[in-house]
Amino acid sequence: MNKNKKKVMAALIFTLIFCLFGSMNVCAAEPIPSLNPDEPCSLDLFIFYEDGENKEIPVSDVDIAIYRVAELRVAHGSPEYTLLKDFEDLKIDFDGMKAAESQTAAVRLAKQTEASGVMGKMKKTDTSGHVLFENLETGMYLVVREPSKKADNFEMSPFLVSVPMARVDVGGWDYSVEARPKLGSGNTPTPTPEKPLTPEKGSSSKTSVKTGDTTPVAFWIVFAAVSLAVIILTGSVLFKMRKKK
Repeated sequence: MNKNKKKVMAALIFTLIFCLFGSMNVCAAEPIPSLNPDEPCSLDLFIFYEDGENKEIPVSDVDIAIYRVAELRVAHGSPEYTLLKDFEDLKIDFDGMKAAESQTAAVRLAKQTEASGVMGKMKKTDTSGHVLFENLETGMYLVVREPSKKADNFEMSPFLVSVPMARVDVGGWDYSVEARPKLGSGNTPTPTPEKPLTPEKGSSSKTSVKTGDTTPVAFWIVFAAVSLAVIILTGSVLFKMRKKK
């Protein structure tokens, strides 16, 4: 490779690196603002099961309890959760928690509520399968189905949900949180919402995807576009240099 080709390749590599870092800045997460103490918080749950045709059937008269298990504050533009005294011995870290980790933590917290006798808030679902908890304190909540005399074969795994919910894609909070836990039958594991959806620091996904890779999708799109442009430019320059010979 002659000197001119080496200079061209060096310039193109520099351009790729420059564009790569530029795309990372474009995809950087908006910082989460401080919590608004005057904003009312609520949690709306829709409890349902699916029939043989995958149709959603609401379930009424189901006892649902929620337990506040952690305090919420904002530090350096990111949400931070601190376990309440009744649960601090469990040493659960909510930061960047994935769906499977959230499920495991919810089961541990549910067992702790039973063992310690912690009191939660309980309501029954209405005829549309909804149950609304209003005027909640900010924090991480555990949602469980309480034992009842209702004769059915449905089970609901405990799960965690943040109230309010961080929206790092827009740099804000959703104070009216909604969740749709689906009831399972028998010993079938219940599909649960991917909660708490606590974003990792610096993540720009909309409440953090929780399926393993937390790298923003937009970053890979920009990176692929920049890489393709550099490849095309490199081929074009080298082709023109060959034609001049």
